[in-house]
Amino acid sequence: MALLTAFISPTAAWFAARFGPRMPVITGQVAMMAGLILLALAPASAPTWLLIAAMVPVGAGGSLAVPALTSLLLDQVAAGRAGTASGVLNTSRQIGGALAVAVFGALIADHDHLAAGLETSLLIAAAALLLTTAASFLLFPPPAREPTGHAAGGIELTAEQIDKLGSLPPVAGETRTQAGRQLLER
Repeated sequence: MALLTAFISPTAAWFAARFGPRMPVITGQVAMMAGLILLALAPASAPTWLLIAAMVPVGAGGSLAVPALTSLLLDQVAAGRAGTASGVLNTSRQIGGALAVAVFGALIADHDHLAAGLETSLLIAAAALLLTTAASFLLFPPPAREPTGHAAGGIELTAEQIDKLGSLPPVAGETRTQAGRQLLER
């Protein structure tokens, strides 16, 4: 799963830029839902390789959806509130994870009905993904904002100037903003 995240998360940004921010969220959620349903329907005698194969869409889908969803959230708040928004998002994710562990753990706690509890847990998670996937269709791209120039100390830069800034070596005692001002003065 960690390898999937390492390879797919960077792709999520490209996918969002190419197809819009909703597409990686929806695609990722559908992939996770499909994997959970496959796991729920797998018989107890299923070989390990089949269970691993069913987990791949769960990990891949999460790696695709979460970065795009985080970006969508942070694009909706003012720059000064990004830390607060990120903290609320991560707190919500932690609470959701803890509640899921508690509820699903209770469902599989009865050893006599472990398989039924596991199947129910997986189907509840898939149903939750179905609901959030439907809600994802309501997501809109972030509103257009006026450029703030924060990255250049209040100076608006062209794309060519930004490319040049990215290639500037660090100069002792100067920030990139100061180096950028010098570039613009040339």
